[in-house]
Amino acid sequence: MKEAQQLATEVRANGKKMSEHLKEFATLANKVSTAMRNTRAEAAESLHASEHGLLGVIWHKLVRKLLPGPRIFDHDSVGCR
Repeated sequence: MKEAQQLATEVRANGKKMSEHLKEFATLANKVSTAMRNTRAEAAESLHASEHGLLGVIWHKLVRKLLPGPRIFDHDSVGCR
């Protein structure tokens, strides 16, 4: 009986350790996902800058900040690509 209790205790301890490792992995995966999303956004912004020039990018950023929410004419909908 003592052997079964000890084995159960060890299994619980291993389960807790595994749970902690999975939480750490999930946190790391979330950080990687965020970094990848930010990198894609920066690359898209860079591509946008090279296509439209710096003044076009500044203009679009100003419009987005000054007029939040959906816009009737987005630069993509008027053939700006």
